[in-house]
Amino acid sequence: MNWGSPLLRAGIGKRVELRFGGDGFVNAHATCEGRVTRALGWSDFGVGAKIALVDESGWRPAFSAIPAFSVPIGGRSVTNSAFDPSLTLAWSKNLPEKWSAGGTLGYASITDQGRRFAQRAVTVSVGHSIWAGMSGFLEAYDVSPTGLDGRPAWMLDGGVTHGVGKNAQVDFSMGRRFLGATSCWFASVGFVTRAGHMGSFVSSMLRQARL
Repeated sequence: MNWGSPLLRAGIGKRVELRFGGDGFVNAHATCEGRVTRALGWSDFGVGAKIALVDESGWRPAFSAIPAFSVPIGGRSVTNSAFDPSLTLAWSKNLPEKWSAGGTLGYASITDQGRRFAQRAVTVSVGHSIWAGMSGFLEAYDVSPTGLDGRPAWMLDGGVTHGVGKNAQVDFSMGRRFLGATSCWFASVGFVTRAGHMGSFVSSMLRQARL
């Protein structure tokens, strides 16, 4: 369980945004040969930027670069204990009939048990406006390898987003993760709002709850 998973994005000019975030508070356990191990604590913190490279034009998607690195300030049982850099190329495209598509290709240098390995992550997603301010999306992504054992992981998920006024959005997603011969379901809920409109977001949510 990841509690929080905060992400703060701050624009610098028209083509650059700074990013700060992490997985929040982590509560995980695993069973192996009858033994149960637990990991409990705050996650490492990530620092990065998103840089717009090319704008969308005609059939050409928009492209952005996302350099980042993790800062090893998490709890002892969940930290990677090292600064792990990554670089991701992201693309997005608006399509006819209110469809959209996007994806990423990223590489990272990950530390596991004091050793480093190269990790690749590929994602593809499609979205479509549904009704009453709601949009749906489907995603597929591959992370390879997930650790020093070299096993890849595939994930498929989908969900809905709903705008709350002009400055906030709530979302829900659910999917399935495949790691070797094992698989598991996962779900997440979240919201995003502009910092200057946090009060308006809370007031709007309270009004909807009363209705």
